[in-house]
Amino acid sequence: MIETFTVRDAAAYLREHGMRISAEALSAGLEQGVYPFGICIRLERSPVYQIFKRLLDEWIAERETKED
Repeated sequence: MIETFTVRDAAAYLREHGMRISAEALSAGLEQGVYPFGICIRLERSPVYQIFKRLLDEWIAERETKED
C-alpha cells in the first residue's frame, strides 16, 4: 500500500510535529522541488500533488529533535 497525503493533511501533519507551515507554502515548496517527500504534476487546470507518507516520516525523523 502506498500511503499519500493531501497538501492540507500533510501541512497539518507537519504542524503536529512542530513545523510551522501552511498548505500554500507546502504546495509551493513541492512545485519548486524543495521538499523531497512529494511531487507536483502540472496539469492544464490545476496541479496534482502526491505526498508520500513514508518519505515524509523519514524527512521528519532526520530533522526532529528530542526533548530532554
